[in-house]
Amino acid sequence: MSCLVFYRLIVVLLTVVTNCLPSLADEGASRDAWTFQMEGETVAYVRQESGDWLFVRPGKPPNELTEIERSDTEVVLQNVKTKLFIKLTNDQAFWRQPKQENWTTYHKGSFSKPPQELLGQISTNSKKMTPEATKAEPSSKPNEVAKGDAQPHDYRVRVGYFVPSDRQPVANWEQKIRVIAYFVDSMYRNDLKLKGFDTPGLQWETENDMVKVHLIRGTEKADHYANHPTFDEHLPDHFQFEVHQSG
Repeated sequence: MSCLVFYRLIVVLLTVVTNCLPSLADEGASRDAWTFQMEGETVAYVRQESGDWLFVRPGKPPNELTEIERSDTEVVLQNVKTKLFIKLTNDQAFWRQPKQENWTTYHKGSFSKPPQELLGQISTNSKKMTPEATKAEPSSKPNEVAKGDAQPHDYRVRVGYFVPSDRQPVANWEQKIRVIAYFVDSMYRNDLKLKGFDTPGLQWETENDMVKVHLIRGTEKADHYANHPTFDEHLPDHFQFEVHQSG
């Protein structure tokens, strides 16, 4: 009787393990690529046998990334060239600069099996990739910006308050300008979201978690920058009073 019970126990265990193997294999495969839509195209971060990743976009050379961290819910990569960090979660990607702590929202997507159409492109490009071949080609026009891999960049909006030499900054100038920056940010963010763009808003240069405002003192008087010898005479009365009060 004991042998029969033991035999049945082994059968049950084998059945459970066998049923679990496909799901475990699928779970592992689901971390081999992260797919999303960019400008109407299917693009993906694809894991290689070496453990490194490639960012693959149709018609573009792949970009190399190194896997930094991995857990049950996310994978963190670093772009070999730009050094930007990319965090891939089950439904959202984020990015940040090496010296930053906070992550910025990037694209919505998900872990999946590597798209077949992109695997073919990886195979083709892997034969061509050499140190010289992977260098970005210079733009043919002086003002043309190379698109590259369309990866995010840490562009920041810098705010400056210019004051001529014969004027003084208005009272509470930093707070006032920050309020204006807040309304500008809200206007752009709300308008873009209404048009279907998922955006966190403008990325400001900050200091102590607030918009940083640079005070720029001119070396000349106000009439010099207005290119008019009688600058004050052409201002509205209420503005003349405010300028003279601050001067």
